[in-house]
Amino acid sequence: MRIKGRLANITGQCEEFLFACALLRNILVVPVYPAATKKMLNDIVDTLTHLEYSMRKLDKCLEDQLHRIDSHLRALSDKRLRILTVLSSIFLPLTFISSLYGMNFEHMPEYHYDYAYPLCLGIMFCIALGMVIYYAIKGWFR
Repeated sequence: MRIKGRLANITGQCEEFLFACALLRNILVVPVYPAATKKMLNDIVDTLTHLEYSMRKLDKCLEDQLHRIDSHLRALSDKRLRILTVLSSIFLPLTFISSLYGMNFEHMPEYHYDYAYPLCLGIMFCIALGMVIYYAIKGWFR
């Protein structure tokens, strides 16, 4: 944000300078000045025109740099959002299974099975591991 503020400040100063150049050009159009003064003012205008070209070029470079910064910040935000999406998609089925077996019903057939709890944990672990491997193969963790 500091860089954006500085770039806006520089752009504002460039606009003021360009306004002053336009005013000086308008003054030169009036044929009241002596030849020596007019020659000197034309030299100043030539120098200011060169400076104006340089400032426009600098302004374009700064604008390009600002777009690069925005693009980089957007890419970082997209990366964080992708990681958050992957984590939530891994834990969503696990949450479903744990909430399903967390219900207090009397007639769930799995309650009377001796290995229901380890089997459920094993299935949850396999689902999580399978999703992590799938996302790692797809390159979502880079």
